[in-house]
Amino acid sequence: MVELMNNARPLVAHVSTIIFMQLMNPKLHSTFCISFHYRMDKVHFYRLLMIQLAE
Repeated sequence: MVELMNNARPLVAHVSTIIFMQLMNPKLHSTFCISFHYRMDKVHFYRLLMIQLAE
């Protein structure tokens, strides 16, 4: 479980960076880009979760 939290930490940092960029410059980071990154991160997170559960 601790391992999963460690794996999730870069993910949280990445998402918060995207949100920060969106707030700083909405034109630079379009809504499409945000949703795309969010979907990719969710897929990555669930993959990590499945790996943890499989062990």
